Amino acid sequence: MQDKAKHSDFRIFYCNTTEDFIICNDFKKRQLIKFGYSEEDAEYYSHGHLKSRHMAEKIRDRIVAGKYPATRNHYLLECYIRVAYGKEYTDHIKNLLAVRRGKGKKLGYKNNKVIKR
Repeated sequence: MQDKAKHSDFRIFYCNTTEDFIICNDFKKRQLIKFGYSEEDAEYYSHGHLKSRHMAEKIRDRIVAGKYPATRNHYLLECYIRVAYGKEYTDHIKNLLAVRRGKGKKLGYKNNKVIKR
């Protein structure tokens, strides 16, 4: 595989049927097909759906720059994993996602001490 992602590897377009933006990594799709994945599976593992074009461009730019995601949103982290390639990069994002899922919901603080005057 390549050492670094390029802008030309990614496509961002609007889909009228799902009414969202799709970010595709064509290089990753070609590599998956070469490694024996079917056309449908390669398509599934190399694209993500987003409601915002700005977010799709931000994901592409962060992957190309080699920066890790600033968000902790589960859906966006999964989109990063699908679109990005490079074992080290995707493993780091999978680790972020696992830690985020493991935290769960925080309980509220309850002060039980009553001050008598």
